[in-house]
Amino acid sequence: EESAMEPIEYHGYSIVPRPIVRSDGRYTVNVEICRARGGTEHRRVFHADDGIAYLLHEEASYEAYNLARRLIDRGAVRL
Repeated sequence: EESAMEPIEYHGYSIVPRPIVRSDGRYTVNVEICRARGGTEHRRVFHADDGIAYLLHEEASYEAYNLARRLIDRGAVRL
């Protein structure tokens, strides 16, 4: 079982990496972005559509953090 990466806080959002292992054993970049608003936690899952997969769970997790930060910085996350 892969170790879970810790959520990080970024500009009021919580970022949780959720790499998915493919049939070839490589990991794709998926990330859950959460934000509490009005007493309710809102969540969305995003994935990288660049087709890149990583050998290590940790690599995909770090790329998930980066993807989430870019999406938040661009204003692409609406929660």
